[in-house]
Amino acid sequence: MSGWQLYEAKLLARSAMHQGWHALGLIRRTRYYIPPRSVWGYVVSQAAAWKEVQGEGACRYKNAATYLKDRLLFTGLFFEYEDNEGWHCCRPAYEEDGLNYGDFSAASFEYRFVFSQASAALDPLRLTALDGALHEAEYLAMTDPVSGGRVRYRGHLFVRGLEVQRLKTLFFQPVFGGSRGYGWGETSLDGELTPCTGKFLGAFEVKEGPDGACLVETETGGYAPAPVLVEGATEELIGDVEVLTGRAWDAGAGPGRKVDSGQLCWSPGSRFVRSGKYKVGAQGVWSKNA
Repeated sequence: MSGWQLYEAKLLARSAMHQGWHALGLIRRTRYYIPPRSVWGYVVSQAAAWKEVQGEGACRYKNAATYLKDRLLFTGLFFEYEDNEGWHCCRPAYEEDGLNYGDFSAASFEYRFVFSQASAALDPLRLTALDGALHEAEYLAMTDPVSGGRVRYRGHLFVRGLEVQRLKTLFFQPVFGGSRGYGWGETSLDGELTPCTGKFLGAFEVKEGPDGACLVETETGGYAPAPVLVEGATEELIGDVEVLTGRAWDAGAGPGRKVDSGQLCWSPGSRFVRSGKYKVGAQGVWSKNA
């Protein structure tokens, strides 16, 4: 199997986007980017249909994840918008005044691009709202409300041993995040997957470890494009820290019934204050390479 290759992907927004973050009262807040875990969930669900993947039912999804973890990894996919001057990326970046998104503070980004919609689950027998079911979900706009320009999500793929045509098919019209049943989260590939050489995002370079692992060499001043495990890197970055957890497939109970053990991570946008080498994990989490 050949070494790791880097591609840049750009996905046009075709509908509103909700990436679950946390609840604030009745409001289900959204992240302002598509995290690697969300991308991972999508590609595993699609790869389960590939002929190289064996098994039935839940076992097939597990085997798809095993097949992909040595072949396809990701950074986050970050929001960018279009105006008369072109495209502007709003990748998170931790500065002295806190977390910014491109040229916007977090508050300014939210004011311009984040909206919400109220809804309630209905009792199918009575066609009335269930008790406690009223909620409001935030979402990212599919167009810039100021310029009217398009919105898309841009990130990087670490690829080994997969044909570009298969990747293009995989990312032709991917769907991410929450409320997909209501038409949210729809995207489409914008142009081609662009191969990248040398450093990406100005501070990172892809290497292959002795065991075949995907490694990234970081430079001081770079902003993490993915979550980074705090363990082993407590003094390597500055920024926000969060516990990453979520619901996964349980072989006995079905989808969403297993709660993952939490991982304490530096959030995307945290700034590296020391150079180092990090291993890219299957769900996009970086960990300090010894």
